[in-house]
Amino acid sequence: MVETKQILTNLEKSFGEVKTLNGSLLRCIQSYKQKPIAYYYFDTSELFFTPGFDLTGYQEQFIANDYYRTSGWIQWNFYLVFIYSQNTEGFSASKAASLREIIEKNKEYTRKYVIPVDQLDGWIDTSSIARTRISVPRLTANVAARWIEKLDNAGLSAINSKTGRDAVVRKYIEASTPPMVYMAPTINELRNSSNAMGRMDSLELLEYRQNIIKGTFSLGAVTLLTGANGTGKTSFLEAIELCICGRTLRNGNRPDETADVVARFADGTSLKPHSDNALYRARDAEWYNTSYPKDNRLCHNFARYNYFDTDAAYRLAYDQDNADIEQAFSRLALGEEVDFLEKRIRNILVLFQREETRTREDIQELQGRLKEMNLEQSRLKSLSSAESVSIKHIIETLVDLHWRHLASEVNEPQLEDTLMLITKCIATLKEASMMEISVKRFSISALQDEVNRIEGILPGLNTIIKDLTDYQVKINTFKHEIRAKTEEANWLRAILRYLQDSRIAELPGLSARISTIEETILSNSEAVAIARDADYSWMREIGVSLPDYSDAKWKEAQEIRVAIQDYKSKADEASQKLSHVAALKARIAGDAEELLQIQPDLAICPICGTIHVPGAIQEKLHAQAMHSSNEEFEIKQANARIAQLEINANKAEREMADVQTLSSILLKCNVFSTANGISCKDGIAAFESIKGKIKVLEKQLGQLRTLQSYMSDKGFTEDEYVQLMAKLPLEIRSLSSHGERLSAISTVLCNHENAIGHLRNQCKELDATIEKAGNEISILSRQLVNRELSPQEFYNALQKKTGNARTAINKIENVRQHITIEDNADIFALLVVAQRVQETISTYLNHRHQSSVAAENIKPLIARIDSDNKLMLKHKKNLSRCEAAVECLSEILSVDSSEKAMAEFTAIYRAAILHAFLRIQTPREFDDIDFGASARNRNRTSFALKRKSDGRWASLSEVSTGQRSALALAIFLALNLSAETAPPILLLDDPIAHADDLNLLSFFDYLRALVVQGSRQVVFATADEKMAYLFKSKFSFLEQDLVIHET
Repeated sequence: MVETKQILTNLEKSFGEVKTLNGSLLRCIQSYKQKPIAYYYFDTSELFFTPGFDLTGYQEQFIANDYYRTSGWIQWNFYLVFIYSQNTEGFSASKAASLREIIEKNKEYTRKYVIPVDQLDGWIDTSSIARTRISVPRLTANVAARWIEKLDNAGLSAINSKTGRDAVVRKYIEASTPPMVYMAPTINELRNSSNAMGRMDSLELLEYRQNIIKGTFSLGAVTLLTGANGTGKTSFLEAIELCICGRTLRNGNRPDETADVVARFADGTSLKPHSDNALYRARDAEWYNTSYPKDNRLCHNFARYNYFDTDAAYRLAYDQDNADIEQAFSRLALGEEVDFLEKRIRNILVLFQREETRTREDIQELQGRLKEMNLEQSRLKSLSSAESVSIKHIIETLVDLHWRHLASEVNEPQLEDTLMLITKCIATLKEASMMEISVKRFSISALQDEVNRIEGILPGLNTIIKDLTDYQVKINTFKHEIRAKTEEANWLRAILRYLQDSRIAELPGLSARISTIEETILSNSEAVAIARDADYSWMREIGVSLPDYSDAKWKEAQEIRVAIQDYKSKADEASQKLSHVAALKARIAGDAEELLQIQPDLAICPICGTIHVPGAIQEKLHAQAMHSSNEEFEIKQANARIAQLEINANKAEREMADVQTLSSILLKCNVFSTANGISCKDGIAAFESIKGKIKVLEKQLGQLRTLQSYMSDKGFTEDEYVQLMAKLPLEIRSLSSHGERLSAISTVLCNHENAIGHLRNQCKELDATIEKAGNEISILSRQLVNRELSPQEFYNALQKKTGNARTAINKIENVRQHITIEDNADIFALLVVAQRVQETISTYLNHRHQSSVAAENIKPLIARIDSDNKLMLKHKKNLSRCEAAVECLSEILSVDSSEKAMAEFTAIYRAAILHAFLRIQTPREFDDIDFGASARNRNRTSFALKRKSDGRWASLSEVSTGQRSALALAIFLALNLSAETAPPILLLDDPIAHADDLNLLSFFDYLRALVVQGSRQVVFATADEKMAYLFKSKFSFLEQDLVIHET
């Protein structure tokens, strides 16, 4: 139950006068300059819960009179509010929600709302009916201004520009002077030089941009700019911005030197852009609580608080990615400048960090390089001052070597030549010592003795090798003869085995005979198998030829088939007649007999309608009955004849087939080339002969296969027997007697076996001789070359040893040109002395060379060390600059971050944003906003809206574009309300992308409240005709205070 009295009291506080139309309907009128501008009806009866509630009839009864009494624009401002209590008996939340959806969609006469009584005060508050109910937050400090001041004091002001990021970093690091620290004046100091700004009356556009409209344009409390895109609406709004701020945000915050625009105010003052930045800084401090020491950035705050950021609002409404939605919200809340600066700071911080890392690496590399160069400098100094061996010591070592070229005075070039010759001599002696000679003392005399000894052995050894070669040739010849006679003896034994068998004569051609018989049996058997079950005995007495008899039987069968077809036709005809007679009989049974009984003298036939003489009809009926019996007899006779003819036809066809089959068999068995002249009885005789021939052949085949199996068991094959017989000498093969051939083969075999034994004995004697000589040579080879070798290998090794000894002697003789060497001198000992001399001279020359090089290299090394030390100082200075920049930018992003600014913003403005949002959103789907962690925990956007229906929170990416557009406008309007000392003007440039995205009437109602109760001046530009029409309808109550310009 709703308490009407309490509601009446609340409404009187908001509206003043309230009229009761009946006990439960209250009317409130909102006025502007003593004229009604809106009608509000509050119903507390809860009748809309009643089934069958007639909403149209209800409005016609209570509201239609007021509605039609007004006209034009005011009819857009009728509101009907149904109030209900959740404690009412039979209340159902689902029923209330369903009825609310139906009622609020109804647009007849009024805009309608269904709300519970406990939410009425909140609804009145969010409807902006009472100005005192609008909460105004305090103005927050501008985070962008703080960032810019820190950047300026750090020498990083170039970040707040469009200078390339790499150029910003490079110029900052290369700067030679420290940054100038600017001290921003206090807000009070700036406020002393500025004035408040009232309502703007007109705008003079004398020269501004190329395509903008020109002239003087009046401005009302509300000004509407309409027209197609590109006709100057945005430039008109930016001309207002230019007059107030001296610059425009879209022009990159740069002065416009060519603009000639003037804004005139109701108090007679005027504004036009000029170059006095101090004045604009004073306005920024007075209006937006922002101070900075230089430049003019007023347009940034003006865009945040007075000039709606349509681009950011569009992105907030239409972006689907959570990160993009967050960015659009931040841009609306904190301003476009914060978004621009934060991106620049983050990107340039990365570059500074990268440069810092690279500089540290360069310093580390320089430190390592300087350390190495200092060590090298110490080394070179030590080389130039170190002592070396003396010339006297070198001469003493040359004397020990018995050097032939020793001079009284030795200088450095001579030592280099001497070193080269000694090195060459050492190499030659090493080559000589590495020859394969194997002497106890490596000297010239020992080598010569070894040569003489070997040369005394070689002639005798050569003779032995030749004899051994001849013996081996003979052995090979004997072995070849043994293999030939053994092979011949083997095949003689094999053929002797064949010839000793008594049945061997039957083996040649056995396989061919078997194949021939098998083929004959196979071909004849296939033909005979065709007639395996046939009985041809009926043809034994027929002398007619097979083709003629076959033709005769074919003709006989054809004639019988024709006769059968004739009888079938007659039977079919009789059957048709019989069917007709049966039908007549039925009809007679049904009609005629009855007619005859009734009219015995009937003269018209009841069957065919023919006129007959008296008594003729009875005769016709009798004839029809007799005719039926005859037809049945004819059908029986025809069927019997057909059956007999079928038997005869089948017999003729069968005999024809038997004759054709017999002809085919005789042709396949090649009994005759053609069967045309063969009679049937001769064909039968030939067929019986073929069957008898097959039996004889099968018997022969069995005998041959038995013989073949016998030969296979003996291991005899026809091919081997033929090949062996072909090898027999002609004189043996020509012998006529089998026994003579066997005797001759045995004799030859015996002779071969005797010859083989004799040859083997000769091979054994020669092998023994060769083995004895080989043993003697092996003993000698172990003595001379230290390993066992074959005679030829031993001979070759001795020749090689002799050659190596002579080569070694020649090499030593070459060295004697430079060094005195005795014949019995030990070459290895001489090498040791020579290497010692080589090392002494090399040490001396290397030291002299290193000292010279050290003296040459130390000067440029000192220059490089000095250069790198200067570079180190530069890198350390750059590193210090990078560290300072990184510290400043990191502090901005952490200590004074946009996240903290956003948290401060949401804490301060939440109530004002919610107030505006609840008034603008239609339908009123949501009733709360959460900017805190409860929304972030769902991994969505960092703020959410709470649904009225179920209390669930929805991320912005989950709500409609219309609700997001309403939120964007709510943020802007809350900011505008907080800037109480700023110009009381709102610039809205197509704030909603599509008129259908948002219930424009709710938004326009809120603007109306700001104009009427908040003393705000609105300049609204749109290219949408529908939006322009609705705007004019809502604000026509202003009359002359509504100014419309069509561009």
